[in-house]
Amino acid sequence: MSKALNKLKQNYLTATQLALSQIQAPAETPTVDPEFERKHELCMSTKASNFKLLSLVQKLANQMIEFREAEQDLDHFLSKKCHRPKLQKTLDVVGRVMAISAADRSDQVTALSCLREDCEDLAEGGIADFSADAETAEAARVTYAESLVYMKKMTENLNPEQYSHMNQFRQIQATVRENKQNFDDLQAALEKLDDLTNLRENVLESFTRAYLQAQLSFYERQYTLCFSVHNALLEHELSTADDNSSLSTILNNAAKSAPGSSKQR
Repeated sequence: MSKALNKLKQNYLTATQLALSQIQAPAETPTVDPEFERKHELCMSTKASNFKLLSLVQKLANQMIEFREAEQDLDHFLSKKCHRPKLQKTLDVVGRVMAISAADRSDQVTALSCLREDCEDLAEGGIADFSADAETAEAARVTYAESLVYMKKMTENLNPEQYSHMNQFRQIQATVRENKQNFDDLQAALEKLDDLTNLRENVLESFTRAYLQAQLSFYERQYTLCFSVHNALLEHELSTADDNSSLSTILNNAAKSAPGSSKQR
């Protein structure tokens, strides 16, 4: 009996030291594992930023689609017959430029659509499942932390000389151990967090390359096309040649020579 009581006393002292070392501040749910806290915060941040990215990508894609439709509408408007042939020729050229620009924006929309699909796959698959596991582990962490706080409070007035007190302490200690084991088992799911963040990083890197290349091609083509058409318009205004010689041929040549002209529109 004496040996059992001494062992309980030793367990009491060890558990009290553990509780004091784990409870660093008088908060309701003290930090019990800084590394887990970091991973949980990163997981929640990844989830929030992914949904924010989805929203912004969809917004940008909608704006580009509206811009493309506006350019197409302007092309149709300018193609209406004007009572001045020379002016109509100029309007036809500008309208054609709008039509080419609208067609080229499809590449930008395609790049954004690919990113949206990748983000949706991540949100519906890895991130959603991972976040659910992280929330479950966080709940277990709170339970474990609260049990440590409770053990600390109970041991403050515990008399290790009384068997009933030591028996009560033993029950509390068993609960703390059980909660800690549950927490340790659940937080193991967060070990794959690096894999998830690396996958998301690869998605974003792939998108940035594709999107920037689409942007670069678009602006290179627009610069070449608009510069050529601008010069053709100046020549047309200064030329004394008849109206049949003309801008449509120059425009077609400019469009073919612009970057990315090999694609069929």
